[in-house]
Amino acid sequence: MRAREKLGYSQYRAAIAAGMSHQHYNRIENGKITNQIQFKTMVMLSQALEIPVTEIWNHETFYQASQVKNYDEL
Repeated sequence: MRAREKLGYSQYRAAIAAGMSHQHYNRIENGKITNQIQFKTMVMLSQALEIPVTEIWNHETFYQASQVKNYDEL
């Protein structure tokens, strides 16, 4: 995630700052979470990565829409 890299954070450091496990953070960042991310998680990431929650929301909305499109094409 670019926001994490701009801060110079490792995935581990970002996960700790967001109050979640490294494994969970890794799955989010790499698109391995199959369900939508909870809003609470978006807020925690927003605070940890010092970016507006709307940026995460928009990214998640776009990602989920692309997954539906890809599914429909199967």
